[in-house]
Amino acid sequence: MTAPATHIYDFTQESHFLDTLAGPAATLWHTREEGHFSGVDGCRIGWMALTAAHHKKAIVVVNGRIESYWKYQELFYDLFQQGYDIYALDHRGQGVSGRLAADTELGHVEQFSDYVTDLTTFYTEVVAPKNYRHRHLLAHSMGGTIASLFLAAFPDTLTSAVLSAPMHGIAIKNWMRPIASPLARVVEQFQRQPGYAPGQMPYYPKPFADNPLSHSAVATNGSAISTTITLNCALAVRVPLGLARTGRSQPLRVTGRGYHHPCADPASRSGHHCG
Repeated sequence: MTAPATHIYDFTQESHFLDTLAGPAATLWHTREEGHFSGVDGCRIGWMALTAAHHKKAIVVVNGRIESYWKYQELFYDLFQQGYDIYALDHRGQGVSGRLAADTELGHVEQFSDYVTDLTTFYTEVVAPKNYRHRHLLAHSMGGTIASLFLAAFPDTLTSAVLSAPMHGIAIKNWMRPIASPLARVVEQFQRQPGYAPGQMPYYPKPFADNPLSHSAVATNGSAISTTITLNCALAVRVPLGLARTGRSQPLRVTGRGYHHPCADPASRSGHHCG
């Protein structure tokens, strides 16, 4: 009888989560490099990197809506221990990056394609010059949509990519589907300045009870403790509701003018300061 193979990767276990976060993960986190670059329309985009001289491979992490790279300290630690350099950025309107609205809780973006352009700039200016032998991408939720568009435009750039729960569709009721995009355009016409989409509101800490996103109270509370900056929550109405819908309805596609969705008429830029 053959003994079960021992897994070669030693990932953080839930029973050791708080000790790891406060101990070796925190020690590694203090060695991070942080910087920023000028994104679309001059918006300041923040990024971080964890690197070691002997590493020959890298992972670019593209986070999701309302997130920051500060949230991923445990994951970064585990991946770094496997020999990967780690790179991550915060999207405009959230985390450590610039805002386009006076309300810093409002994660406004003029065009969804701006996220993709920012990611492209980050990869081109920060990651690519390192000439890694293996280049991987890990993207979550809205970051999965951004990464999908990036990969469609530059299919030979990366060695591999993993998309975690990619936002390739928006969960809305069947009766709402025919009117979602027209309704978004109507709301946009009446609310010319950035504002919260119907049903959205500024960030507030949700209790763990009945949390549909996590079954781990330890990880949820521990991540909240480790994240010491204010994140942003609500979606601005100038982002059309149909923008990321794919599959049987309107597919995302890359055109000569950039990243386009048939439901999303390009909105004129409002010139809001991003800082």
